[in-house]
Amino acid sequence: MSAPRARRKPLGVILVEHGACEQAQVDRALAEQAKAGGHLGEILVAMQAIDRNQLTLALGVQAGLDPVDLDQLDTGPAIAKRLDPATCQLFRAVPYKEEGGAHVVALADPLNVNILQDLSFIVGTEVKGSIATEQAVDRALKRLYGAAEQQSMAPVLNEVRSSAQDIDLED
Repeated sequence: MSAPRARRKPLGVILVEHGACEQAQVDRALAEQAKAGGHLGEILVAMQAIDRNQLTLALGVQAGLDPVDLDQLDTGPAIAKRLDPATCQLFRAVPYKEEGGAHVVALADPLNVNILQDLSFIVGTEVKGSIATEQAVDRALKRLYGAAEQQSMAPVLNEVRSSAQDIDLED
């Protein structure tokens, strides 16, 4: 028999605790959800009580990920070299530190924490996660891997272009 799962904190509670919105706004959104259905976070965004970044961070906290501001961190090339640029681009994961022998990455998608298991398998060491906004992840990936990724994709793009010229679309 497995251990009981820890109860997740409700999204509305997290948003109020982090100062993203007021309890009255959550209550209105819950009433709307009871009436019309839908996801609480999306209802709050539609009500303009919170923005998409606040929702992303709160969902990450709910999933057990610590929020991180990648724009305030010095994510140097030494850490970036430990993970393949193509893998980081694909998984939208930014490595930013090592902690107890594990790589720590910031994720853009709080609903897909299984990425951490996939990354651990790929790199052969433990990978821990935190959450950052999609825009911050995109900026960090461009800062860390932008030029290298464009250069590594150039041969693939050239091959696709030359192959496309060889295709005859007429019968």
